[in-house]
Amino acid sequence: MNSFIRRVLKSKLWLWVFLSLALIEGFWILLSQDLTKSISMTSYFFYDADSDDYVSAEGSWLSTTQLAFPIQTIKMDCWKDNMSCIVATTTLVEGTGSLDLNHLDLDIDYEGIATWSKEEIKTVPRSTVTGCVEYATVIDRKSETVTSTRRTISAEGDCSVIQEESVVLTLGDGYERINLWRQGK
Repeated sequence: MNSFIRRVLKSKLWLWVFLSLALIEGFWILLSQDLTKSISMTSYFFYDADSDDYVSAEGSWLSTTQLAFPIQTIKMDCWKDNMSCIVATTTLVEGTGSLDLNHLDLDIDYEGIATWSKEEIKTVPRSTVTGCVEYATVIDRKSETVTSTRRTISAEGDCSVIQEESVVLTLGDGYERINLWRQGK
């Protein structure tokens, strides 16, 4: 009876060892996954209501400048009646440290509208929490394009790492953003 119990315990022990190794291998595969082959982004979309009271756009920011967080997608909804836009931005923040875990960051911003015309919508410049930069967005209703300009307003203290030149962002196709990212841009 003693040898039977030892055989059962040994077989269960090997089962646990095998399952543990499989779990560790799966976790390692997950951590070493090449994100450049597994991310898909939304296409560019622009909608302008015939009633002249609502405009919506979505896509990813494209720029000739290398972006700090290149993998992001934007949804912007603007209403004329309260002269405001709500901008939802989801960004992939690539992890650093011992586990190198990536995570998604969601920001929802409220932007006031400075002007609304049949040709374009301009937002009120909005500064970031740090006070280093401000963003102003122009929605060109005729060409159905969205452009945001980042301007540095302080380069002192914590802001000294921010480039002083303005950065122009154009809302575009997420697939193009992924291709630029794959090329290191």
